[in-house]
Amino acid sequence: MQYYVLYILVEGRGNFPIDMLRYDNCVPITETDAGAITSRGKKRLRRVALRMYRGTAHSSATYMRWESFGWTVLTSAYTMGDLQRKVATMYAAETKRA
Repeated sequence: MQYYVLYILVEGRGNFPIDMLRYDNCVPITETDAGAITSRGKKRLRRVALRMYRGTAHSSATYMRWESFGWTVLTSAYTMGDLQRKVATMYAAETKRA
């Protein structure tokens, strides 16, 4: 079976919606991301990078389902490099605002 990979960055507080890993067919990209999933900080905002395996080239994350759990899909990309560039741009913009 052929599959396509999509990289996403999600953000939220409280318990990570573990079922979304199954629903969107995702895995954490790094050990740091895996640790952020299991972290129990209710108030601390966490970001988790995920690798999604999709059956079609143009399918995306289920944004509204993530939001129903109180988590937001901040960005997505078709390559890891593109995701890293988008995240770096996001952090740079946040640093300027602070």
